[in-house]
Amino acid sequence: MLAGLGLPAAAAPGPHSQDEPLLIGHRGAAGVAPENTLPAIKAGSQSGAEFIEIDVQLSRDGVPFVFHDDTPARTTNVEQVFPGREHQPITSFTWDELQQLDAGSYFSAAYAGERIPHFDQVPQAVTGTTGVFIEIKSPKNSPRRRSGGQGAGAGAQLVPAARCRAH
Repeated sequence: MLAGLGLPAAAAPGPHSQDEPLLIGHRGAAGVAPENTLPAIKAGSQSGAEFIEIDVQLSRDGVPFVFHDDTPARTTNVEQVFPGREHQPITSFTWDELQQLDAGSYFSAAYAGERIPHFDQVPQAVTGTTGVFIEIKSPKNSPRRRSGGQGAGAGAQLVPAARCRAH
C-alpha cells in the first residue's frame, strides 16, 4: 500500500512520459547506505531518481517510523541491545526502544550508530525535485491507539492510501 508525502511544491517531480520507466530509489538508496535510513533517503534523493520509496510502520506507542522488515533482526543490533527479542515484530517496540538500536552497522562501520528515522524526518532528507512513495508495512500489525497517548505519534494510525505525487 502506498501513501503520498506532502512536500513543498518545489519538491514535486516534473512531467514524465508514460513511455519511459520511472527511476525510483528503493528504500532510499539501499545500495550505497543502510536501507530506510536518513543517509539512504538523502542519497536516493540526490542520485537523480525521480522518486524514492520508503517503508513506514508504527511503534508500539504509535510513533510512525521508517523501517522495512517485520522484525529488527536483519538490519539492527537488536540481539545485543534486547537479547531474545530479535524475532519479535518491530511494531512491538516502543519509539524509545527503537532509538536504542543501531540501524547502520550491518551495512558498514561508516554508518555505525545510525538510528531508525522518525517519519517526520523524511522531508528534511529529501532534496531537489524527488517525490516519495510510502509503503505502509503490515498495517494489521500496527497498534490501535487510544486517547491519552504520549509522544509525537500519539493518536497516530497508519491508513492505507493511494499513490500520490508530492505537492
